[in-house]
Amino acid sequence: MHKDSVTIAPQVLQQICTQHQLGQIQTMMQPKHGAINLCYIVNDAYVLRFEVLEEHENFRFSGEKMAYDRLQQSGLPVPQVITLDTSKMLAPYAYLITTKLPGMPLIDSWQTMSLPEREQAATEAGRYLAMMHTQTFDDGFYKLCDRVTDPFTTWSDYVWWFFREYASLLLQKRLIDAAVIQRAEQVLTRCKSLLTQITLGALVHADYHAENLLVENGHITAVIDFEHAKAADPAWDFRIYEQWEDECPGFRAGLYGGYQQIRPFDDHHFLRVRLYWMLKLLDDVDWFAGLNEWDNMKTAQQHLLTEITTLERELA
Repeated sequence: MHKDSVTIAPQVLQQICTQHQLGQIQTMMQPKHGAINLCYIVNDAYVLRFEVLEEHENFRFSGEKMAYDRLQQSGLPVPQVITLDTSKMLAPYAYLITTKLPGMPLIDSWQTMSLPEREQAATEAGRYLAMMHTQTFDDGFYKLCDRVTDPFTTWSDYVWWFFREYASLLLQKRLIDAAVIQRAEQVLTRCKSLLTQITLGALVHADYHAENLLVENGHITAVIDFEHAKAADPAWDFRIYEQWEDECPGFRAGLYGGYQQIRPFDDHHFLRVRLYWMLKLLDDVDWFAGLNEWDNMKTAQQHLLTEITTLERELA
């Protein structure tokens, strides 16, 4: 189910606000970004989001709440959780209410920002990402929403699970050739030693890009939308490095610089990033096919073949 096919009656929204002592709704708007969850900004003070895509046995917002709670005292500008309600008593979906922080999405502000403002925002984004990655977990690797039910003992186990899930799905739907999957599997096998070096999971956002960073006067004012957060290899957050540059040209270099002020990259960082980019492309093929965006699906397929070939050469 997509957010655009879902509506929540105004009286239900008011009941929710009354239940949590948020007052009478005076203004309400829906942000233009966000592909999955139904979201309302209430009185320019609170953000009310509904988990309408219930394809997961656990509520993804539970992981988001865990991330926000963990980061409250970290120095990162993140919202405060007002409540997480999974009871479905007031609404047909689980919902999360947080405070609204100031600023506009970076993706909407980038083109009008001065060069010094861009450099400042990109550097801060890198520093905040590094600060996030200093938050660690010693009980395995997992999506935060799966922490209790489905942890993996090693990072390698998680990566192989991810690969097999999407490989099986794409083969079943006939969206990719078996020979391509076999080549990707061989690449992953060659990277075994790189994966076993990751012994401690860090707090990874897993969707850290310009729609989820708010900015004001050249400063990052909020990091939002942690519903995909994981205990994982910090390099996982860098797998969307191409997206960073597509959304905000020049952003990536500043982010890299800011990040390394706090956490220098290890020797194999970029090779793992490329490996995780390959895995993301498997996800992309399935995602675009599900949206009937066939041109984007074919582009993802082509990028996947290119990335596999590149990795084969680097690992030869």
